[in-house]
Amino acid sequence: MHSKGFERLAVSRFGEVLQSPIRYWLVPGTEQPASQELGLATLAQVGVPDPVPVFVEGEAASASSLGRPERVLPGSYGKVRVLTYAPEEIRMEVDAPSADFLVSTDRFASGWKAWVDGVPAPVIKTNFYFRGLLVPPGHHSILWRYQPALWVPLTLFAC
Repeated sequence: MHSKGFERLAVSRFGEVLQSPIRYWLVPGTEQPASQELGLATLAQVGVPDPVPVFVEGEAASASSLGRPERVLPGSYGKVRVLTYAPEEIRMEVDAPSADFLVSTDRFASGWKAWVDGVPAPVIKTNFYFRGLLVPPGHHSILWRYQPALWVPLTLFAC
């Protein structure tokens, strides 16, 4: 997570969003930034009282744009209830008004996996450093679990 872009976000107004108690929220759509530099500059100007843009790139952008890149205040659209939060597993319930995108301020790592109602769902890199996923309309159980590829061999070796 050590990068000049992330450090710039952490000390900008976006640091308020990172420190907010709302770590997960729904948005009706995402945006594709013109460039990472412009996306980071936009995020750096956003604080707690502002609607937050949700940027995704590449194939994920077309899959998650949902046709409505509307910015919302975290927590003001749909409902997200975190049931348990541990370093390697998060369980939550989500009430999505439509086909929406669940965004977080938890960091992205390739070892994070997600399930929506027990069905695997792709974890999408969001806002350059964080993670999100697509959520269909309705009430859903979401499970996030950190399972890096070498997790099992490393734990067996440690025993």
